[in-house]
Amino acid sequence: AVPATTAQAADDYGASAPPGIEFELGAAANVAPRYEGASEMLVTPVPLIKINRLTLPNGFQIGGRDRGGLSVSPSFNVRGARKSADTPALTGLSDVDLAIEFGAEISYEAEYFRLHANLRRGFGGHEGWAGEAGADLIVRPMEGLRVSAGPRISYADNRYMDTYFSVPAGTAGFAAFNADGGIKSYGVGVGLRQDFDNSWAIIGE
Repeated sequence: AVPATTAQAADDYGASAPPGIEFELGAAANVAPRYEGASEMLVTPVPLIKINRLTLPNGFQIGGRDRGGLSVSPSFNVRGARKSADTPALTGLSDVDLAIEFGAEISYEAEYFRLHANLRRGFGGHEGWAGEAGADLIVRPMEGLRVSAGPRISYADNRYMDTYFSVPAGTAGFAAFNADGGIKSYGVGVGLRQDFDNSWAIIGE
């Protein structure tokens, strides 16, 4: 991902910042299973949008302090279609169309840690809600380089889980299963960010 930062900002990011917005725009390649549970991976281009600072005319400000503090960003995800024609092992299960998810992420970052969570609504293949949350420790081993790592969980509601994991009774070759909403997965995430200057950076997770 190569985000470019544009801003209407003060020399520092304190409470004296003038009214305006600072944000990052970029593009990324997302690598994920073709469908939930698949071993085949799919590469999908996705946009990167992050709001670092929003200052209103009355002085109210979100984020912007040393590029830390509170930030709110759009959250976007694409989940590939699941079709039995592509995967014979799924024969008997209902096909699921490609799903696009839109939502928001909120995060709080200090010098050595970051907390973040997002929630998205699905359109197309599923009509449920899904998201992720995590906490990171942050180290800066050299100028411009930030390394972060910490635990992750993903969660989804009943409609999402039912779409991807439930098996109706009487489906040939499969035992009936009713998937409930809740924690979907857990693990560890690692992220790298290299800032080249005030306008360009490359990131990976």
